[in-house]
Amino acid sequence: MPYVHPVFPPGITMLLVDDNPVDRLILKRFLEQHGATVETAESGEEAFNECLRKPYQLVFLNANLPGMDGVNTAAWMRSVPHMAQVPIIILTADSSKLPQDVRQGGSYQMLLVKPITTEGLPEMIIGLLEGNQPKGVDMSPGVVHLATAQLRQLKRFLGPEGLRESLQDYLAEVGILLEKLKEEASKEEVKAIQETAHKLKGTSATVGAKKIAIYADTAAALALDKRWKELEELLRTIEISLSYLQSNYEQDLADEV
Repeated sequence: MPYVHPVFPPGITMLLVDDNPVDRLILKRFLEQHGATVETAESGEEAFNECLRKPYQLVFLNANLPGMDGVNTAAWMRSVPHMAQVPIIILTADSSKLPQDVRQGGSYQMLLVKPITTEGLPEMIIGLLEGNQPKGVDMSPGVVHLATAQLRQLKRFLGPEGLRESLQDYLAEVGILLEKLKEEASKEEVKAIQETAHKLKGTSATVGAKKIAIYADTAAALALDKRWKELEELLRTIEISLSYLQSNYEQDLADEV
């Protein structure tokens, strides 16, 4: 039987990040032949701004980019709520030069060594898009829980009652910080938003509210880029997430502490 070229699921938009124009053009054409819409960027900074602007279903990311390299770009991409679980494919001419944590799969789902062999690549991409669950944090507001390991560590330091009181203090403080962020966002005060978001991130990380910490980091980035509409939407998401966290944390304590 004749070979049938596999086609990506409909509506797939990919981001291809590579500073080499020839490599970028060849891979872009190949992906488009299989049904993908492909947008490109030449630097980590440009790619991160693109991810803030819109979601992508898959990212090709050159490890050796000028300025912010691919490793740091991948980490920043993971801080964007709608990019937290998107598969990232790292492109490199020499995998031995990648940091150890990245070579072991830190922020990406696949490693391709240049020159890229396209045989079997569409099938692997389809597997990432349809079959595999990529690494990352579940960003849906309804599944906000406190990290088990963090709860246990805090219990050792504070005891059960001290832990409960600290969590109640945290929820009260976060409510205040969120209202402050809303006010600062309405006035478009970039520096103030970054400072408040930093406090929100720090206190959330301390109690194991990892998703809220990621949201706070993203809020600071959106303010810096002056994406006020997206920041407003994110603050609503944080508010919803906090309401779920308030509903869930008693059960978290009962289950794990």
